[in-house]
Amino acid sequence: MNSNADDSNSSAVGSFSLAMWHSGEYWSKYPPNLPSEYYAAIGEICQRWAWLEFQSGVIAREVLQLDKPAGYALMGGMGMRPIANVLEALSLGKYLNKYPHLKETLNQLGVQLGKLGDMRNEYAHGIWGYEKQGDKRLGLWKFKDPEDRMDPKWIHKTLSEMRNNADKLKGLQEKAQQLTRDLKDALRGK
Repeated sequence: MNSNADDSNSSAVGSFSLAMWHSGEYWSKYPPNLPSEYYAAIGEICQRWAWLEFQSGVIAREVLQLDKPAGYALMGGMGMRPIANVLEALSLGKYLNKYPHLKETLNQLGVQLGKLGDMRNEYAHGIWGYEKQGDKRLGLWKFKDPEDRMDPKWIHKTLSEMRNNADKLKGLQEKAQQLTRDLKDALRGK
């Protein structure tokens, strides 16, 4: 495709990615550029999520008292849902029987991580756009399920909501970091 092609000459039919000229201004349902605040918020959410995945592996390694290579072999590459399940399962096992507070904190963290659902993937892989022409509110177009591909759902996403999600992840990071310290102190005698 020629990158200099004029989108107004496109033969696209329907509402999918149809670009139009409106009042002399270019409008697209799926804009190629978002306001910089959205990029910052998406990046923060993705980075905090990645850190939580990594730190959860450290937590599992500490509970199981594995060295780093073995811990990475066990947890490396897992997504958030399996990680959450592993943390919950470890909290139910015998590993922390001497430390009921740590068992409870580990269980709470696993449950909270499990409730995050696909938050990161929605932000990282979502298609951003407008519900209709003239609407200035940005949102995500949901294409996850097969029926969404035929009739996509638009979900309004405010910067405030994105900030709240980033703050929620930050709180979980702090909880995970403290749990890691407490596990090292208890299990390593540091």
